[in-house]
Amino acid sequence: MNLKRSIGSAVFLSVFVLSACSTEEGVIESVVTDLSIGSCKELIDQDDPNDTSYQLCPGVSGYTLVIRHVDSGRQSIDVVTPAQEEFPLDYHEFVTRYMSHLDDKAEWRILVNNGRKIPIALIVRVQAHENHDEPEQVTHSYLALTKITPDEICVTDKILVGSLSQTEMHNAADSAREKKCLEPQPHMIVDAMIVR
Repeated sequence: MNLKRSIGSAVFLSVFVLSACSTEEGVIESVVTDLSIGSCKELIDQDDPNDTSYQLCPGVSGYTLVIRHVDSGRQSIDVVTPAQEEFPLDYHEFVTRYMSHLDDKAEWRILVNNGRKIPIALIVRVQAHENHDEPEQVTHSYLALTKITPDEICVTDKILVGSLSQTEMHNAADSAREKKCLEPQPHMIVDAMIVR
């Protein structure tokens, strides 16, 4: 998919700083961007013969986020770097294999050093529908923690909402650069058959 022209023409709302803390490297602050329909631009994937739509959403420091419907009833995000490299986060593999949708906010952890603002992590809430009998019911909310480095962007942690304090969650995000990417979730098996 060619996003360069799309990103250049998209109109995004402003971001806002949520909190900040100091480290030896500089100040790490939280910046929240909007993933809601009103703040994102709906586009058609020209490389997809099915003309599948996606949402191009605001980011920080030249980064943008693409929200995709990756499977029936599932959403995920691709992180697009300032150099237009795309990194699919594949929440349907690393957070939950069940149906899911995303909250309308993304929290970025930004390292501010000598005036430079460098994204180091992304936090997005994934709402999972893990009850087959009531597929509309949100059974669990997970925070998908993604590390952002020059070489790698991937999910490193799946955190159940409420299991950590905000400080603990920010500490986990701030150290994500040193962590390995998550292993995929076990496949769902129905009647001895792998369904996803």
